[in-house]
Amino acid sequence: MSKALINQYYNNLDRSIQFGKSLNETSIRNHFWILLNDYARKQNYEVVTEISCMGTKGKKMYSDGILKNLFSLDIGLWESKDEKDTIDDEIDAKLKKGYPFTNILFEDTQTAVLFQHDEEITRQYDKNDNILKEELIKLEKFIIRRFITKKENKSYNKICKEFIKKKELINDYINEISNNELLKGLENISNKDATLLLFWVELYRRYNDSKQAVKELKFNYSLEHIMPQKWEEHWNTIDIVDNNSNLIIDKELAAKERNLKIYFIGNMTLLNSSLNTSLRNYPFNQKIEGHGKKKGIRYYSELFITKEIIDSYNNGDKIWNENKIVNRTKNIGFEILQMW
Repeated sequence: MSKALINQYYNNLDRSIQFGKSLNETSIRNHFWILLNDYARKQNYEVVTEISCMGTKGKKMYSDGILKNLFSLDIGLWESKDEKDTIDDEIDAKLKKGYPFTNILFEDTQTAVLFQHDEEITRQYDKNDNILKEELIKLEKFIIRRFITKKENKSYNKICKEFIKKKELINDYINEISNNELLKGLENISNKDATLLLFWVELYRRYNDSKQAVKELKFNYSLEHIMPQKWEEHWNTIDIVDNNSNLIIDKELAAKERNLKIYFIGNMTLLNSSLNTSLRNYPFNQKIEGHGKKKGIRYYSELFITKEIIDSYNNGDKIWNENKIVNRTKNIGFEILQMW
């Protein structure tokens, strides 16, 4: 089917709605019949309207149109629907009534769904890019929330087929994961996953900053733990505090607390080049400034998510501890919730 025919259909449909001020099925379905028939006639078929065919339950069914060949044999059915009810409700209703699903096309000017031999073959959305964008955003949200909370992903193919058949289902799947559960997932995150999320947060910040000229970035940054995973040698003089900023006296509990906080996303950032290996475990001030000829984080901080740490350091905040990690994790989590 040519793009010219499709564009003509949309133009005629828009004019009909504009002049008639109605989305009623009987007011607008004729435009799709013209589109369908223009294509059918090129294949030596004809779409005949308002005639009956035999249903699967032994009763006559009256379809909006039946595709017939020269011998008047039924090739397929066409069912038009307005926007009062969802197209999936219409499909379910016709199936229960006994309409043959051997070759039947449903459409409501927004979505077209084709069934062949009782199976949904394809589902196409209209020319409105905003509708497609909304559905893709929901799909992304579903995937990312499961990604952060480490839900199994083996059944994605099956779940996506369910979405195709009934797109409203995706909202139920998204709501299965609470915001609190998602935020909890940021408190024990792998380096690989954190790198992706921090990169997306960076892009999000740039996209929403009207003063920022560079909106797109190449994914070639290195992850750095601000408080190192091997903290015992150079960070043991930094007091270990709990979530309420209270000093933890018990050494065993303190070490356990620090080892947990190290893997919060708030303790991670992205650099445009890896730090010297020997510098990674140094105290906070040396990791920022560097040591000798070894350059510190300051020299590799072209991203917003890293500059915020440098800016705070420049303003006199020279301590990096569990409290800073928790607060930064909350801030990043808030942005992630805004995105997903």
